[in-house]
Amino acid sequence: MRAIPVLAAALVAAGCASGPPTVMDADYGRLRPDQAAGVDSARTELSRAHDELAAASSQRGDAAREEKAARTERESAERDLDRAKKRVEAAEARTDYAGTLVEARKAAEAAAQQRVDLLSAKIEVLKLEALEQAKLQPSKPYDSKAFYGRVSDAQKKLEDAQEKTKKLERDANDGKRRWEDLQRKVPAAD
Repeated sequence: MRAIPVLAAALVAAGCASGPPTVMDADYGRLRPDQAAGVDSARTELSRAHDELAAASSQRGDAAREEKAARTERESAERDLDRAKKRVEAAEARTDYAGTLVEARKAAEAAAQQRVDLLSAKIEVLKLEALEQAKLQPSKPYDSKAFYGRVSDAQKKLEDAQEKTKKLERDANDGKRRWEDLQRKVPAAD
């Protein structure tokens, strides 16, 4: 007696293991056409469902291709943006360098003017000394302290201007190196 429930359980387990339950074609074939009408209608719906599944699968493939294209476009845009940021950074460094270079050139011009002023003052001192050595009486009295003071002031201004020029030249050279370094880091366009 105990063998029958075990056999029944084994048949149920075997049926579940092979997939969903189905009606055998031999049994279904014994139905009259009017008895199978509902099945035919359901088969038509099943065919439509398969068509819808195929369309959905195709659309999913289209969507996956669209997603891949969008991801590729975004990656390209991110590379372009990164390149643009690096170009802007390099351009800003060049602008800074150029501004410092202009200041350095202005300072060099000012230093050159100070040298002109110093040499002009020295010429006046030399003329005064030449008059004194020749023991010529000047047509008016000259204040020699003012002449030497003018030379001393001009010498100090020249030294200050030269120091400022050197500093600005160093800053300009540093700025140029920074700009060139940043320029080298800009990736080539795709």
